[in-house]
Amino acid sequence: MKTKAAGRGLFNVSANPLSKMDPFVRVTLGNTKHQTDVADNGHAAPQWTKQAPLAFPVSSRPDKSERSIQIDVIHKGFLSEKQVGYNLEVSIAPVLKRGASTRDHPGFDEWVEIRTVAGKAGGEIRLSLWFEPNVRSSSSFSLPPQ
Repeated sequence: MKTKAAGRGLFNVSANPLSKMDPFVRVTLGNTKHQTDVADNGHAAPQWTKQAPLAFPVSSRPDKSERSIQIDVIHKGFLSEKQVGYNLEVSIAPVLKRGASTRDHPGFDEWVEIRTVAGKAGGEIRLSLWFEPNVRSSSSFSLPPQ
């Protein structure tokens, strides 16, 4: 399975509200975690266009933790990281059920809302997921140009 994403309207968690955020996305499927590069000065509308897809193996009999991708959007500050949005879960079942798909014709391609730690609207992430059944690492996450 592979995926790509972009952000818009992200909540600014930077210590200085006048500065721009440097967000990245952490993606988890089962016990596998990957993260994108930091979108320096990406602020509220980051693009991860140079990011290679993040690959995730997909089991033929996934357990509960392997049935959805968990997305966390994080600001990489000078001294620490701060959550922008967290625990967004997207089921991969519809993508797998649909069968093979491609980056140009993904099985899932939607803007999904993320929530801040306080539970408020934190912006949106555009996710595109596709499944390549004959690829050894058959799941990936990458962020698309808008």
